[in-house]
Amino acid sequence: MREWKALALASALILVLLSAFYVYRMSERAYVKEMKIVWPDPDEISARWCSVNSTYSYLESALISCQGGSCYSLLRYLAYFPTDDEFEEELPMEVWQGNERILKTNVTAFKRNYTLYVQTLALIVKLPRGAEVRVLNLSLSPSECLGRELSPPQVIYTRGMVEDWIHLRNGLRVYKISDDLYAASWRGNASLICGEVKLNLREPGTGGIAIISLSGRCDVELNGVKSTIGS
Repeated sequence: MREWKALALASALILVLLSAFYVYRMSERAYVKEMKIVWPDPDEISARWCSVNSTYSYLESALISCQGGSCYSLLRYLAYFPTDDEFEEELPMEVWQGNERILKTNVTAFKRNYTLYVQTLALIVKLPRGAEVRVLNLSLSPSECLGRELSPPQVIYTRGMVEDWIHLRNGLRVYKISDDLYAASWRGNASLICGEVKLNLREPGTGGIAIISLSGRCDVELNGVKSTIGS
């Protein structure tokens, strides 16, 4: 099983490196962003992970953080499809707040001939606290199914590619996903400082990316040099 997971991750990373665009779809209260990042390692997200499943499909969430009335989450859909087929297709995704649909869009799923699953990449979703994401026959609320609070600042490490880095001091690279969410990459010893909160960061490594959620303006101290991110 672990070997199949490794193959699935490798196929996702190949798709990441071949992809040449971001897809960004939003409404006033919610958005879905497809970036060139893969699903984080299970050990990385064990404290923020929850899922729902049917007989052959899965919808899983890794909650990034919630602040005020909004939450950020990584989301992935997988469907068991043990054939030698290879294809890409669009899957419908909706976000519902109570009885109101606030976002309707399509997301890209793919199948490689050496994997067992049709799957999406790691989707970045912003939605109201308590809202529900629906993909085909599955639905979950990232904030409700986890059953615990995750307030910013928060950091999740994953892998992938970002083309539009902003280069800050001392080799720190950042990409603004939204007002309170950034991708970052660096080499060396770094810390995230948000008011009285200080988080020691680990170096993402080659191809590594940190997804960082903030509350207001924060400093990243890299090898003794501070750069400010956030608004």
